[in-house]
Amino acid sequence: VVNIQVPLAVGAEYQVYACVNATEDLTDIGSLSELMEKRFWLTYPDDYAVGMPMSGHWSGRISEDGQTVEIPLERMMAKVSLRMDRTDLDDDITMNVRSVEIGNCPRSVLYFGDSAARSSSDVFSSGFIKSYEDADGLNIDESLGMSQEVSVYMLENMQGDLLPDAEEDSDKILSGEYASVCSYIEIKAEYISAAYTTYPSRYLTYRFYLGEGVGNFDIRRNCHYHFVISPDGDGISESSWRVDISELTDV
Repeated sequence: VVNIQVPLAVGAEYQVYACVNATEDLTDIGSLSELMEKRFWLTYPDDYAVGMPMSGHWSGRISEDGQTVEIPLERMMAKVSLRMDRTDLDDDITMNVRSVEIGNCPRSVLYFGDSAARSSSDVFSSGFIKSYEDADGLNIDESLGMSQEVSVYMLENMQGDLLPDAEEDSDKILSGEYASVCSYIEIKAEYISAAYTTYPSRYLTYRFYLGEGVGNFDIRRNCHYHFVISPDGDGISESSWRVDISELTDV
């Protein structure tokens, strides 16, 4: 809790905006419209060592001297947590996850109001990533067949409902301009079966777009999303952008 004393006039209405862990001086802003366009920028996808950026807003009337105004703050980032469920994989399949990365990871976010990456230049070429020991929880069972949880982080990216006719997860594939700004998870895994294998530094790749439904691509600030990846059979029955088997080699 931070307490700040500011002289305000009793009976007047105010809008108060606050932010924490900003990366730049915001005292030179001259208007509300300018504030609404101000963005928080990351130098690297995990560059929030000073603390996670947060912001909040309060509006109302000051009714008495000494009135206390509380401004609830929201994280400007989302947390995405993943588990692997291997219960439906064939018994002879070995699949060890080596990295989890956010594709089209936003470089910036509006301090106030819904925010979205606007073009391919607004996202990192390589997003927030956890690899090897940091991703190893996805290879360790917490219960039979179900792995531990691994989490990655990203700035808000509100792209909206783009596939209104999508009915299944396999329908959630984009092309064109939105494919370069909508955020997705990319998982790379070593793979061994009786028919195929991956050599060192070559992987089976799973990808899926994030969002709040099959046709939706919103990732909201201050939210915690949970996803379970559940390959079945040999784990490679689908060959597409979502399941990339191009680096598998015949045994």
